[in-house]
Amino acid sequence: MNKFLKKEYDKTEKELSINNIFREMYALGLIKNFENRVEYREKRNLTSPEYCEEKIYSIIDIIPQFIDDVAFLIQHLDGVLDD
Repeated sequence: MNKFLKKEYDKTEKELSINNIFREMYALGLIKNFENRVEYREKRNLTSPEYCEEKIYSIIDIIPQFIDDVAFLIQHLDGVLDD
């Protein structure tokens, strides 16, 4: 997404923090919810070698929503890339 935004929308590296990328994706209609993406990123960062059972379950709990959001992204990505 970073390369796409640079090429198609003349975004600079400085403008493309991960949260700004999520905002751009939301503006393009590629994601339904900006906050979900932030949560997924936070949960990903929890997947460390400490193997805390509580953290593992908090990650497992969001997997169904993540799958739905990825399906939404795939459905809408073709339209944005074809424009």
